Amino acid sequence: MHQRAYFYKGDQLVGVSVVSTGREGYDTPSGEFRITQKDIDHTSNLYGDYVDLSGHVVMRNINIKQDPQPPATTFRGAPMPYFLRIHGGIGMHAGYLPVRLHMAVFDCLSERRSDFSRMRLLSLL
Repeated sequence: MHQRAYFYKGDQLVGVSVVSTGREGYDTPSGEFRITQKDIDHTSNLYGDYVDLSGHVVMRNINIKQDPQPPATTFRGAPMPYFLRIHGGIGMHAGYLPVRLHMAVFDCLSERRSDFSRMRLLSLL
């Protein structure tokens, strides 16, 4: 069964997309939400990579709450393009949809990149 997000402007349906919701332990709440923030070039402040001064990845796919930062590195947040915050620290963004849709990103809804390209009308929401 595919999970979907429905986009409305007022009472009018303006878009539908397949989404991948949070994995076990990082559940995405269901319900109706308003978009509270839009950021075309958003980056995560929790997940990403530790990189050295040259920008080379030292540790990949880290969680800053769990993975200690190696000396002489900086944190580079994971890209979350076309980010739409919907509830507290939860948002949706363009990204890869896993084949098994229930194995998904942390605390996010991930949207097919092509759907975001097609849906420039999100700026109307």
